[in-house]
Amino acid sequence: MLPSFWERALPGDFERAIGPAFQGCLQPARFAHEANPAVRAVGDADGPALEEFRAACGPDWNMPDEATHWRHAWFEGGAVTALAGYRAWSENTGDPCVITRPDARSGGRGAAVVSAVVAEALADGKLLLYQTLEANEPAVRIAVSLGYERYANHLAVRLSRDSPAA
Repeated sequence: MLPSFWERALPGDFERAIGPAFQGCLQPARFAHEANPAVRAVGDADGPALEEFRAACGPDWNMPDEATHWRHAWFEGGAVTALAGYRAWSENTGDPCVITRPDARSGGRGAAVVSAVVAEALADGKLLLYQTLEANEPAVRIAVSLGYERYANHLAVRLSRDSPAA
């Protein structure tokens, strides 16, 4: 639904709409991991490369702080060009988070690092979900290419802080 609908439905309370968002789930039998030699687990010694990567991503940086498990990166000449990590939603459920440096997109890097993270999480018996904005078409393509199936879409509506319903 368009923000104008929510503005009319919640006069004075509506701040913004977020979404729609893709919701996916991965059945382990649908996942086929292909290791890539440029992808490896991130270690303590990779701190400087990760800081350079974060700076190179600039305002595109969107890696949640919670995505700290099974972090994998695509390394090129010692530089990180893509990073994925696992974000736990509960003890048994979580999702991969991914970011690729703006000047290194469209080369399969995002899919490769997500695949490595998903392989680790599945090996640990996790239920793998996937959430991203529908407008983030590359992220949706990554999910589908790895075997995720759409099970829902959602739209979040943010109410203003002054709203009695907030």
